[in-house]
Amino acid sequence: MVDQSLSLFRRMLHYSMHQVDFPETPPELSVLQSHEDVGLAWFSDSIFLYSRRDDDKAVRAVLRTVEWLIWTTVSTGATLVRCGISYGPAFIDAPNSLFVGRAIVEAAKLESQQAWAGGALTRAACDRLPEKVRGGAYADWPVRPYAIPLRDGGTYNGLAVEWTWGVHHPGFELRWSDEHEDPTAEDWLAKKDVCTKFVNTRAFHDTGHCCERRSGARRGDERNDVA
Repeated sequence: MVDQSLSLFRRMLHYSMHQVDFPETPPELSVLQSHEDVGLAWFSDSIFLYSRRDDDKAVRAVLRTVEWLIWTTVSTGATLVRCGISYGPAFIDAPNSLFVGRAIVEAAKLESQQAWAGGALTRAACDRLPEKVRGGAYADWPVRPYAIPLRDGGTYNGLAVEWTWGVHHPGFELRWSDEHEDPTAEDWLAKKDVCTKFVNTRAFHDTGHCCERRSGARRGDERNDVA
């Protein structure tokens, strides 16, 4: 089962990086690492993506890779991902697997703080983007101003990765399960953390560029009733 999940994820990662037809077989790591703009390293259950140059083309390629990867995993119901994106100097020696820098630490810290399947940018990463794209109006710069939910119950007002630009099938919805649209009271009691992440992910999806369909007030009331 682990091998099957990793094989599927490698295919999703290749699809997200190159944005071509979904591969029929899992690509080798060397193929995944051959992108001209986006570098990749893999550590256990963590993936490190980085721009190969400090120019808009490479920075945008990283953002779009993350966008496609989040949407692909969410829309297929596969293993969900969460990411933090930062900007700053780093020492990268890929052949020897050496990756050192404050920006890497900041990205990992932001990733661990979020309570959803999605991604967010640090202040430094936000400042690196062209000012005109920070409002979220450009599909090729997939970011959106948002109150990003954190695991401590608070929010971080910054830029989130706008993964809802992805092509949607008619009638697509994020559901808790085949049987239930929302987590049940029993679900909230048994796995509150997972339920919270699901609700936060769906709230972002439903207010996205291609997805706004109804108010989240009812869902919020349901969550508070059983929390």
